[in-house]
Amino acid sequence: MKKSLVLALPVISNQKMNQYLKEICELCGRKTFICFMLSIGIAPQVVMKFTGHADYKSMKPYIDIAEKAKTDAMDAMDKALGKN
Repeated sequence: MKKSLVLALPVISNQKMNQYLKEICELCGRKTFICFMLSIGIAPQVVMKFTGHADYKSMKPYIDIAEKAKTDAMDAMDKALGKN
């Protein structure tokens, strides 16, 4: 007799997850979503899967924005700590 697996939370399909992600992107604005994901350290390849970007070239502007934000943040921290 086969035992059934009981899960604490519902499991959704990959297709449904992608639909939810698309809705989130539309609600917060695709550029905001991409920049936020990159800024918190999500790999560009993973973000590309979420957003449907086919090549790295189309992601490069977003990656540049994220890198600039990181540089600016480090500069601000250095200034706050009195380092130049």
